[in-house]
Amino acid sequence: MASITWFLFSSRLRILLTALALFVGLYALAGFVIVPWLARPRIVDTIRELTGREARLDTLKLNPFTLSGTMGGFEVTDLDGEKLLSFDRAYANVQSLPSLFKGEIHLKEIDVANPFFRFQINEDGSINIADLINQVTAMMAEDADGEPEDSRPLNVDLLRVTEGSISFTDHSRSAPFVSVIAPISFDITSFHTGGESDAPYAFSATSESGESFSWEGFAALNPVRSKGTFKVEGFSMPKYEPFYDIVLNTDVTSGTIAVSASYEFLSGDGGVIQLYDASVRIEDLEMVDGNDQGIVTSVASVSITGAAVDYLTRSLEVESIELKDGLIHIKRLEDGQIRLVTLLDYSKFAAEPTEGIPTSDQDAEDSLTPSYLIKSFSLEGYTIEVEDLAAPTPVSFALDNIALNADDISSEEGASLSFRFGADSRTGGHIEADGSMAHQPVAGSLNLAVQNLALKSGDAYLSEFADVHLADGRVTVSGKINIDLSNEKPTGDFSGSVNLLEIQVIGDERGEDLAKVTRVGLEDIKAVLDPMSIEVGAIYLVDPSANLTVSEDGSINLLRALRMEAGEEPSGEAEGDEPSETTEDDSVAPAPTGLTLPFPITIGQINLENMSAMMTDRSVAPSVSVGLETLSGTISGLSSEELARADVDLLGTLTGGTELTIVGKINPLIEDRYSDVAMTFSNFNLTTVSPYSAKYAGYELSKGKLSFDLTYSISQAELEGENKITIDQLTLGEKVESEDALNLPIPLAVSLLKDPDGVITLDVPVSGNLNDPEFGIGKVLWGAVGNVIAKLVTSPFKMLGGLIPGGADIDISFVGFDPGVTILDEEDMEKLVLLEKAMAERPTLTLEIHPGAGGPAESNLLRTLKLDDNLRVIRWRELKDLGKLSVPLEEVELTPADRDRLIIRSFQLMFPNQAATTKGIPPSSREQPQSDTPTTVETTALATGSSKIEPKQESSGGIGGFFKRLFKGGSKETAKPKETAEAPLPAEIGDTDVEQPIQSTETPTLTMAQMESRLLETVEIPRVILEVLAGTRAEAVRSYLETTAGIAPDRMFVVPPENESAIDAAAGQSRVTFSLE
Repeated sequence: MASITWFLFSSRLRILLTALALFVGLYALAGFVIVPWLARPRIVDTIRELTGREARLDTLKLNPFTLSGTMGGFEVTDLDGEKLLSFDRAYANVQSLPSLFKGEIHLKEIDVANPFFRFQINEDGSINIADLINQVTAMMAEDADGEPEDSRPLNVDLLRVTEGSISFTDHSRSAPFVSVIAPISFDITSFHTGGESDAPYAFSATSESGESFSWEGFAALNPVRSKGTFKVEGFSMPKYEPFYDIVLNTDVTSGTIAVSASYEFLSGDGGVIQLYDASVRIEDLEMVDGNDQGIVTSVASVSITGAAVDYLTRSLEVESIELKDGLIHIKRLEDGQIRLVTLLDYSKFAAEPTEGIPTSDQDAEDSLTPSYLIKSFSLEGYTIEVEDLAAPTPVSFALDNIALNADDISSEEGASLSFRFGADSRTGGHIEADGSMAHQPVAGSLNLAVQNLALKSGDAYLSEFADVHLADGRVTVSGKINIDLSNEKPTGDFSGSVNLLEIQVIGDERGEDLAKVTRVGLEDIKAVLDPMSIEVGAIYLVDPSANLTVSEDGSINLLRALRMEAGEEPSGEAEGDEPSETTEDDSVAPAPTGLTLPFPITIGQINLENMSAMMTDRSVAPSVSVGLETLSGTISGLSSEELARADVDLLGTLTGGTELTIVGKINPLIEDRYSDVAMTFSNFNLTTVSPYSAKYAGYELSKGKLSFDLTYSISQAELEGENKITIDQLTLGEKVESEDALNLPIPLAVSLLKDPDGVITLDVPVSGNLNDPEFGIGKVLWGAVGNVIAKLVTSPFKMLGGLIPGGADIDISFVGFDPGVTILDEEDMEKLVLLEKAMAERPTLTLEIHPGAGGPAESNLLRTLKLDDNLRVIRWRELKDLGKLSVPLEEVELTPADRDRLIIRSFQLMFPNQAATTKGIPPSSREQPQSDTPTTVETTALATGSSKIEPKQESSGGIGGFFKRLFKGGSKETAKPKETAEAPLPAEIGDTDVEQPIQSTETPTLTMAQMESRLLETVEIPRVILEVLAGTRAEAVRSYLETTAGIAPDRMFVVPPENESAIDAAAGQSRVTFSLE
């Protein structure tokens, strides 16, 4: 029974074992051979079908007993034929089958050896796996529409990757970028996609250039979450330069970057995206311009520590940022562009079109206002270099040893940061600043200290406006600035001081100094922005000097330096513009004379110390150097208030030690400027400016001293000025031939102006309206002086008369005589006494006496006397012919009847074609006694009125010639009759001088007065008579001035007429005139 039982049991056991063995064999056969054989092509086909790419799997091994599998020689070829994905070996081991019945997939181990993945960005910006990403996105979208069929979690005890690599290629850059990250090796333990497990992991990778990346932490998929730390070290920045081309037009030549941080990510409601304990370190960064390879920026080290970012709340907090030993090079190009700006390609920041792109649920989150807090910022050892190629002359300057420290830089409203700044100017000087600043709203305060900052770098910009060079100069500033932009109108103020030191400006042509000043100091400045006002406690001008040079061509160095011509005025119209038409209604009111300030200005005091200004004039030979040697003093109380008046008190010296004082009150800061100033200087040596006298007056100066006493008052644009000019002992030197010399008797003017003590005094008032564009103080002053001199030389005796009491209204330039008189009367003698007194006031004058005779009244008198003499000669001839001559010629008397008869007779002989009348002739004279009537042919003709006269043979020239000789006058030898038995006849001057009357059919009749007038017209006065008359008068005047008035003989000269026209019966005057030398 037992054996049967054992047999039956053993048979069943054998069957069972056989079945089991058969099953195991079949299981092993299927697992080791059949399944791999069937699965391997299926896997390849599935991958090919899903990806559209060729795939290769060299081996597939399964161990059905250990539930593990190994794939070898796997590769997926990309669409371009290049390898996309591969690995040499992949091993997976399932922990146990029971886990499948627990609703999860549990793998004990996954081990991938030498994995490779290729990621490529094509030239058009597309990526090589874009189609695969789209498929995955579509599958995820389908799963999201309904519950997934199998959502079992995955649990991996160990995930290991060894010697992996990732190839990254970017063909969309200007230069293709290729990088391989390898080897990549990491272990992930207890990886679980379920909600209960936080699987820790570790990851590390190294690129072909030594860059390393490590990652430690955990990750889970349901919900997606991760937490851990990562490090990136030794990343070479030049290697990734193609990616900088997106926004930078520069070349990165050196630099490494290292990043480390902790992070936390949690999806879903209550999600978290945070980065904390982050640090960034950049070392030896250098960026250069791709065009000229010039350095744009460099930095030895940048360190960011303690950074924390919360993406969902848009917040950033940084413990510290430190930058050390850096350089920033700023270049302004020839076209005015800033290279640092042009190196950024702003077009790459342009927003991409969003049409058709659905908005996400995070739009609300994106609208959050970012916040930040930087607890500490430090910049040390920096340099900023500026190169300006657009300046008229290329220039460069730099700040070295820049240090900037700031604390609590925050975006929080009302938050204030504190900062400290310092830098050294490469050309000399130091800048320091510290303060606080808030940006919401913007407000802050700044303490500024600038010490001896060199200004020479600004010289290049001066040539754009003037032909000058800033050879030296420094600025010092100390003050506090407050600013507040919280209100609609910005407010702020500045208080402190500004000093310009050792300023030197030289000319561009000869390199001569134009201006220098040791110090321009503005102390106790208080400037307010709203309402705007400026208050300066004191201004100090120490050793200011200017050099003015007039060149040989008359141009002035200062005007040339400022690119202005002498007398040039600004034009209101652009070149080429047509002049606008104006009417009376369109006339423009004159511009205000003073400044029109938009805000009040107050200056407590201007302290002027040792000011000088010299002028060198090379337009005259020898050149002249003259000017202000020193001027010091104060101007106190300047203000733009309308009624404010500043006190002026200045004292100085001119060339040669001449003292100068300026005192008074002014206000140039108001629209209608005010001035009431007196300026005096005395004893200026005029020989210093002798070349001017030689050129413009024609005489050198031997000696002389000039003094000025000027008083000017300006109110409501009206100028009133008094100019008292005093010249002591002015002595002219040698006469100089000059084309520019005035055509004026300068020595006479000097003599007229000198008083007995040798002093010249001129009072020259000036006045005018400063709004008048034609008005100029200098122009008016010198015009007034010129008028004085012109009046002196044109009316010297009027000036001399004004020197004597009572003589201003008396013309002492001549002494008048009654016609034919040579004796001085009382009025003449009074004039001569005044003349003597005036000459005594001007002891350097000499008097020239000019004889004079003639004039209408005196000429008529002389002709009448000559006519009577001629009639007396005729009567003397008649008596001689009748044999009744008993007296000499000069004793012959003419009765009225004889005179009338002889006038008629003479008229008929002189004008035979004109009839005479007896109208107005007394009856007793109309017929002469027979005994007195001559029996000659002439008398017969006179008695009968016949115009035909037969001349006597013994009379030379005939009776007609005789009468004409009588009335025309004779020579000097025959002018005076001699006491002889027969008086000789006057020599004939000519018969053709008498104009013959026009013949008429009716002869007019004339009165006695008309006949006498016609005869007087034919009478000529011999020049010798006028000369004797004039000389007698001149001698009478000279004699009186010498013997009675007491003028020294060597100061008087009788000047005879230069020619016959000097004394003329028709144009002369019956006076003796005077001139001065």
